[in-house]
Amino acid sequence: MRERQGYGPRKYLSLVKLPIIGTALEIVALLAIVWLWQFDNYIFNQTANSWGNFPWGIFTSMVTSDTDTFAYLFAKNPLWWATLFLDILTMGGLLFVWCLLNYYKDESQLRTRAKLYFILLFVPSIIFNVIELATNFGLPSVGPSGVQYSQIAIITGFSLVNGFPLFRAGGVMANFRRSVLASLISIVNLGLGVFIILIAVFNPIQFFSVVGFVGLKVNYYTHIFAFITTILALVIWGLITQPGVPDYPFGPLKGRLSA
Repeated sequence: MRERQGYGPRKYLSLVKLPIIGTALEIVALLAIVWLWQFDNYIFNQTANSWGNFPWGIFTSMVTSDTDTFAYLFAKNPLWWATLFLDILTMGGLLFVWCLLNYYKDESQLRTRAKLYFILLFVPSIIFNVIELATNFGLPSVGPSGVQYSQIAIITGFSLVNGFPLFRAGGVMANFRRSVLASLISIVNLGLGVFIILIAVFNPIQFFSVVGFVGLKVNYYTHIFAFITTILALVIWGLITQPGVPDYPFGPLKGRLSA
């Protein structure tokens, strides 16, 4: 008999509702702002992060579509939907990856991780928007890319944290003797996190500064800030709390027994 963690669909959805709600709020708000554009062709001026829109601009800027979308809308080019759809698809895809990375965590651990996802999805962008205003750094900015880079960092940070147990409980070789498959899973998680960081380090212009459909560059420094602060927050949390020790797949699991 071996213990194995398992969730039914309803149970699992209840445990990851915060990430789903947070991502859905961002997506619905993006759609709402685009819909409102038909009544005001310069709505991004009213939603940008600027002193003229303080304090709501700190928040509305994060849920306003990027300048590519509005440039196409203003030109009455039907391709506007492609830029918006790409943003939505990216956020949905990153949420799905996060769910895969954390499926085997126990209920308490999964709830904690869900809260961290929700907080880190928005807080880094909010902090940077405040810094922008306080330092008069750059022009008024709009766009969801800060949230998207937080999502990328959330995937990266949790991948790294999921790899930490490989080095605990006697070290790498001891864990390989206990479970080769479990050790490989941990290595894959760790490798994913390291791979994303290496891309950011060795190709920062391409990674952090995206050129959109009409050649308009997005806020480079927002991307860097959201990415770095989110990863640091998760790595520090993982080192301090050592989540789930003994952690799957390196320790006893709670859940349904299977032969």
